[in-house]
Order: sequence, then structure tokens, then C-alpha cells
Amino acid sequence: MSYITKYIDKQKLKTSFIFTYFLGFLAHGFSFLNLQVSHDCLSEFTLSYSWKIRLGRYFKPIYDIFFGKYISLPWINGLITLFWLSLCAYLIVEIFNIQKRRYIAIVCGILCTNITVTTFNASFLHDVCADMFGIFITILSTYLWKLLFDANGNKQKVLLFIGISFLLCLSLGIYQSFITIYISLVLIISILKLTDIKKTISWKIVWKYDFIGAFACLCGGALYYAGLKLILAVTGFHLIDGNYNSLTNLTSNTEPFTNRLAITFAQFFDRFFSARGYVYSDFVPRIIFIMLGMLVLASIVTIVIQLIKKNTPWQNIVSAFLFLLLLPFAMNLLRMLNPTVHELMIYAYWFIYVLFLLIICRYLEIKPNKIIENITIILMCCFIWINIQTANALYAKKNMDQQATNSVMTRVVERIELLDGYIPGVTPVTFVGTPSTYLLESNDYSEVDTLFGAGNSSITYQEVFPNYMSLILKVNMNIIKNNYAYEQNYISEDDVEK
Repeated sequence: MSYITKYIDKQKLKTSFIFTYFLGFLAHGFSFLNLQVSHDCLSEFTLSYSWKIRLGRYFKPIYDIFFGKYISLPWINGLITLFWLSLCAYLIVEIFNIQKRRYIAIVCGILCTNITVTTFNASFLHDVCADMFGIFITILSTYLWKLLFDANGNKQKVLLFIGISFLLCLSLGIYQSFITIYISLVLIISILKLTDIKKTISWKIVWKYDFIGAFACLCGGALYYAGLKLILAVTGFHLIDGNYNSLTNLTSNTEPFTNRLAITFAQFFDRFFSARGYVYSDFVPRIIFIMLGMLVLASIVTIVIQLIKKNTPWQNIVSAFLFLLLLPFAMNLLRMLNPTVHELMIYAYWFIYVLFLLIICRYLEIKPNKIIENITIILMCCFIWINIQTANALYAKKNMDQQATNSVMTRVVERIELLDGYIPGVTPVTFVGTPSTYLLESNDYSEVDTLFGAGNSSITYQEVFPNYMSLILKVNMNIIKNNYAYEQNYISEDDVEK
């Protein structure tokens, strides 16, 4: 234990925990204190682990064995979620050697209040703890990769390499999209090392360790694939095919490569320039991003001039620009592999704000300027505040949607039970559509409605009706699927149209 603790900066660790828990509770406290079961949470109440395994997320059941599936304990969920995010923040602070408390606070805010974490808490309460753990081990793998630069001896480097590969294998087995975090952070670290003003490092060394990092990633992927094959063979399950997040999309996707490439870049920038999903007007987060971008561009020009004055090899500068151009592609790599990308898959996006902060800080090392520093801090704080407001708005909306759904479904059940000849638990019942088609949309929450899983009802698809009836309304009802109802002529196409 002493071997581990000697590498831990206790003050930074403490600061990371304080700011993450404080800002995390500001953003997600309502969710932690109120059980809001909707969307996939309803199906995950009783869904067997076969679903996760068939999606290729076979380490999720293992995580639940050790840490428990706290779907009905939102308070515990919140504490564990913020614990993993605090460790994430600490690792980022260590990786980039961030010293000032105000910058640590900003990093904590970016990591724990972003739209991805909010979406997890709002509609995927059953997964949030495991997925935050997945983010933590992915960042930890990046931390180990950075240690390779200073590792002494081949034995230590081999151990670090094995550790990176193993952690990435675990990360893929929890949620495959988190691999983009590792790739993005490796590129950011490489950019900063290539443009270090104080200590020039050869571009050859950076490229060498980038290739080692890429190879470790491939090894992690190979381990994950071997584990997946083994699990499928032992359980007898088959991968889900035809779903928006099926692993089989890797081979079945027929979209032209050029289209994927163009959409990958366009979708990344659209997230920041269209600024969808925030409770504020699109104009506000867009202006914050543009203003930060202008400060970053000015900082880059100053840094490049300084590097030229120091006779930094041109290969360093060219390599840094190449990695910078590749960053949007790395952060949105999932779009190259899968036709659908939603808020749960874009946690890597938010590290662009961390990079902005680090580039501006590097400029301030060259030309200290209190005004620029204060403007940067204010803009970052505004972004975090918008995230906090958006999170609370989404949770408030979810709470109202839950009440509205309960009201509608209570009346529906009453009408069903008054039908002549109806026998609870015996008479087959099928539902055409969901309450979403009946309930009014709220204009006050139209922006957060666009977030994945938001909807306007707790019931967002057919498969969750049985769990809603048995777990929420405590009603014994023999619910059958629409396709079976068609086959038995219980309903017709005309009924659906009506």
C-alpha cells in the first residue's frame, strides 16, 4: 500500500474529491434524491444479463456482482458515481500536471456535469455506476501510458503495457464507446509533449510511444474479443443483430467510407456549434465555445512563434498539428464504426474543453495575462453552470413525465378492468403505441427533449409495459407483444392507424 500511496498527491486527490462532489451534487442532486424510473431502467429491472452479454458488454454483470446493481437506490448510486468521477478528475489533474485549485475545479466541473453524465443519470440509472467505473479505468489506462515515457527498464515498461491492455479490455467489456477517451487523451498528451516550451522532446520519441499505445489498444481489443468469444461459447448466447448499438454493425455497415468520414467530423463540430440539448438558448453555449476557440487560436499562434524562436524541430510542430486535426476524428470514432451515435457515446467530446484550458495555460506561461486568465475561467464556469442548469431541468422534466405517465396508465388500467369478461392476469392485453403519443409535449423543456432517452413519458417503447405494470402500478396483467396480437387477430393494421 505504501508503494502506491507514495505516488499519490494527497492534496490534489482531496481537492478533486471536494470539487467533484460539490459540483456533482449541484448538477445531479435531484436525481440522486429521487427514484425516477423510465426508458431502459424499466426493462433493466428484471432483464437478465443475457442482454448485456449479447451487446458485448460482458464485464458489466461482473461489475454488478462486486458492487451491486443499485437501480433502486439512487442515493447510493450517486455516491458511487461521484466517487469514480472524483478519481477520474484526479487522474486528469495528474496526467496534465495541473497545480492551481481553480483549474482543478474547472476540470472536475467538466468531467462531472457534462451532458453525457446527465443523460446516464436521467434515463440509465441502472448503468451509471458501472459506466463511470468504465470511464475511470479508461483514464487510468491513459495514465499508465503516460508513465511509459519515464519508465526505467524494460521490465517496468512491459508491466505497464500489460496493464494498459488489460484495462482497455475491461473498458471495452463495460461500454465499447469509452475507447475513444483513451485515444483522445493519448493524442492530447502527445500534442502537449511536442509543444512543450520548457523541455523539448524529440518527435521520434512521441511517435514511438504513440505506436506503443496504439499496439496496447489493439492487444486490449484482442483480449476483449477472445473473452467475448469465450463468454458466448459458454453461455450459448448470440450477439444481437440489427440493433442501433449491435456489435455486428462493425461488419454489416454498408455506408460508404467517405460518407462516414465526412459525417464523423461534421457531427463532432455540430455538437458544439449547434449546441443542442441545453436548457439555455443554443446561442449561449455556442458563443462560449467560439470565444474559447478564439482564445485558443491566439494561444496556438503565440506558442508556435515561441517554439520557432527556440529552434524546436519542425517535425514537432507538424506532428502536433496533425494530432490536433485527428482529434475530432478520435473523439467521434464511434461514428466511423456505427451509424448511430448518441449522448452516452460522446464522453470523449468534453475533453476538448480540458485541451482548451491547457493550451491557454501554456500561453499564460509565455505571456502572463490576468485578464485572459480571468476571461478563460469565467467562460469555463459559464459552461459548467449551463451543464448544471441543464441537468436539473432534465431531472425536473423526468419527474413530471413520471407523474403524467402514472396518471395516464392508472386511467388506462381502470378502463381495462371495467371491460366485460376481463380476468386480471389471464385475458391477453396489448398496447398500441406508448403514452408518448397521448401526452402533450412541453415547450418549456423542448431543448432537453432532444437528449437520448428523454422522451415525454416513462414508457418509451413496447417492451417496458410488463415491467411498468408489475413494478410501478403493481398490477397483474397478461401483456402480449404487438406481433403476437397481429398473428392472433387481436388487433389489425386499421386499429393501429386509428
